[in-house]
Amino acid sequence: MPESLSQMQRVRPTLLALAGFLGVLGAIGLVHFVLLSASRGRREIAVLEAIGFVGRQTRSVVIWQAMTVGLISVLIGLPLGVLIGRSVWIAAVDQMGIVTTPTVPWLVGTLVIGGALIG
Repeated sequence: MPESLSQMQRVRPTLLALAGFLGVLGAIGLVHFVLLSASRGRREIAVLEAIGFVGRQTRSVVIWQAMTVGLISVLIGLPLGVLIGRSVWIAAVDQMGIVTTPTVPWLVGTLVIGGALIG
C-alpha cells in the first residue's frame, strides 16, 4: 500500500467526525431557523389565528415551513456535496497516481433526506 494511501486511511476517522459535526451543525441551523421564523412571524401567526386557525393548525404551518426549507436545503446541498466531494476525490487520487472511480453512498444520501424530513 502506498504511503499516501495509508495516510488517507489514518485520516478517515477525522473526516467522519467532521461529517458528523457538520450534520449536527446543519440540524442546529434548521432548528434555529424554525424558532426564529416562528418568533418573528408572530404577526402572521396572529393573522392566521384571527381568521380561525387553532393551535394545531398554526403548529402545522410552522412544521410545513420547516419541512419545506429542510427539503429544499437537502435537494440543493446533497447534489452539490456529491459533486464537490467527487471532484476533490478525483483531484486527490490523481495526485497520488492511483486509478479509481469514486463511489456515491446512495444509502447515506437516502438516510440524510429521511433524517432531514423527520427532523
